[in-house]
Amino acid sequence: MSEPRGTNMQAEEPEPFAGQPARAAGGGCGKPAWIGCGVVLVLLGILAIVFIFKSKDLFRWSIERVEANIMSKLPEGTTAAEKERLTAAFSGAINAVTNGKANPADIEELQSALMHAAESTKNGLSHEDLQQLTVALEKVAGVSPPKEDQPAPQETPAPAKPQGPEGKTASPSPGESPGSLAA
Repeated sequence: MSEPRGTNMQAEEPEPFAGQPARAAGGGCGKPAWIGCGVVLVLLGILAIVFIFKSKDLFRWSIERVEANIMSKLPEGTTAAEKERLTAAFSGAINAVTNGKANPADIEELQSALMHAAESTKNGLSHEDLQQLTVALEKVAGVSPPKEDQPAPQETPAPAKPQGPEGKTASPSPGESPGSLAA
């Protein structure tokens, strides 16, 4: 005899303690993570472009803040001429950098002088620190420091004239030819 269709099939019932069926491996980040990463990359790109175009303004702003800090903590006994020279050096350095006329090596020297001056303002800026900073600023600006600040040029001794066999200088007498001394 034949049984009615569907009665011989057993219905698959879930077992109460059976594990969940394995999900297909998706691999990698989900869609929200990709969108979030994309937004962050776009924002970083925009910020990089803004920084490139505004770097000179940012430099000007930061140097002006440093100048204000240093001017407020000048050592006692700083003369008006030293203050004017420092202010002119700051202005000259800002103009040289923003116009693209500053030497990168001089800018590095200025950075170290600024860092030293910033650290020194905590304990008090000395005249030496002030002098070093002013010279570094003037170097970036392309201005030579005043003559009293420049080191004195070292005198090189005149070369000694070669001595002849009798201890005389080996220069020809007015009536001798240079070739007669070689003999």
